[in-house]
Amino acid sequence: MNVPKSVSDKPSSSGAWYSAYPIPAVAPTTIPTYTFSSPTLEAQVFTHSSFNTSPPADNSSLTWLGHPLAQTLCSLHLTTYFPTLSTQAITDLRAALTSKPLHAHLCRLLNLHKNLHTSTPDKVLTSEKVLADLFEAYLAALSRDLGLNRFHDLYAWYHSLLTPFVHAYHNLYAQHSVAPPPRNGRQELAPYTSRLMEYAAKNKLEPPKFEFESNGQQGTDIQWRCCVVLDGRVVSRGIAGSKIEAKHCASKEAIKAIPAATEGDGGATAAVRRKKKEVFRARARGTARMQGPQQQQQVQALGPPPPLPPPLPPMSMPMPMPMPMPMPYANAPGTT
Repeated sequence: MNVPKSVSDKPSSSGAWYSAYPIPAVAPTTIPTYTFSSPTLEAQVFTHSSFNTSPPADNSSLTWLGHPLAQTLCSLHLTTYFPTLSTQAITDLRAALTSKPLHAHLCRLLNLHKNLHTSTPDKVLTSEKVLADLFEAYLAALSRDLGLNRFHDLYAWYHSLLTPFVHAYHNLYAQHSVAPPPRNGRQELAPYTSRLMEYAAKNKLEPPKFEFESNGQQGTDIQWRCCVVLDGRVVSRGIAGSKIEAKHCASKEAIKAIPAATEGDGGATAAVRRKKKEVFRARARGTARMQGPQQQQQVQALGPPPPLPPPLPPMSMPMPMPMPMPMPYANAPGTT
């Protein structure tokens, strides 16, 4: 077997690295299908927890079993194709290949969502998490229906479905290790939130409000959207993997949307302040520092300053009279 070329063993330091890229537009040549031998197990796979059944038999327990099973099958697949990869690289690739967005994509690829029984189809069938859970429940049901003796058949089914995505994510990871996409850190974006607060205070506006909304995912797949409401209207939006980063991104876009805030307090205002400082300093030194032809004409129109009044003559003070010496008491001790 030809072993594909390995990517760099440099660990990925960007967390969910695959979230920066869309799901690869690939598909298996033939989509594998399977017919369950147990109708009860098949009914449990396609029953959502919102669907009222008696007794309750939804696919939540199968989902709990399917996720670690997918990680095991993916680990076997990766170590077979890329035996020279480091543990960090295999972990990053496995995280992408077992993520909720990809599992939801595989669910649509197999048309599993068309057989799902739920009481709220409009709401449930649009959720990435529900579709990903359905694929994981389907994988666990295949394992139960085949049994341990036919584990090789389960691996062959999973191998034929996932192989195109394995190669696609391997190529993306190689590009990511060489030149990861730029990301704005919290420290770089934090000043924008402070500048937005300062802008609202200077213009006597209410402090900006930040409204958050998530995409409904968990862990590294979660994305937060933040809307900045200033003066009663939405001025910007930001999306990031955490609330604080989404807040800073939205603040950065708000600063761009407000022209007066782009230059801090404005270039004209800063120039006026500098001129005022110069005038105050000139007055403190006793000299008038007026510049420009208009100011000079005003000075000439005023004429020369009035002469100073003559100094007052020195005041003649009378000489103080000498104080008399105190007389001793008549009966004071030591007197005769």
